[in-house]
Amino acid sequence: MKSFADIANEVGTDKHSGCGYGPHYEKYVFPFVDRRKPHVILEVGVHNGSSLRLWEQLYPFASIIGIDIDPRCTQYASDRSKVFIGNQSDRPFLESIATSINSPISLVVDDGSHDINDQIVSFDALWPFVSSVYVIEDIWHEWLPRLLRHIDNCVVKPSTSPNRFILFAHKIP
Repeated sequence: MKSFADIANEVGTDKHSGCGYGPHYEKYVFPFVDRRKPHVILEVGVHNGSSLRLWEQLYPFASIIGIDIDPRCTQYASDRSKVFIGNQSDRPFLESIATSINSPISLVVDDGSHDINDQIVSFDALWPFVSSVYVIEDIWHEWLPRLLRHIDNCVVKPSTSPNRFILFAHKIP
């Protein structure tokens, strides 16, 4: 079986080379979401479709669902990937997708807006439908309260919100 890194590099996602998430997925996701079994995988944030291709190759028996706010992302759907257009902060939209699946979601990857409030709404709406793992990428800025980072020519400002995701997560029973 190919590694996360090999497939990520082949399909052109930054999940390994840019963000370095490969070892974390291999350590914290693969043991709980077996690559040899059928699953439902949902990713918030389709962008250029490369992550959908990543999940299709990593999980050859999975059904993949992508959610994005940009209608152009429907072009990245395939025979194994569906793309729904809507806002990740729209709880009824998320719940309607989750209930229409008629199967538990094995893996959710939130790589959408990276807005903490959106992450909280998405988690709160989708968590009841998840059977294994929920990943939220890119919350590192919550840990760096005084730092401005420049990534891919974008300025990422740290959160000053008291409603940070990590504080929300600490309240989960």
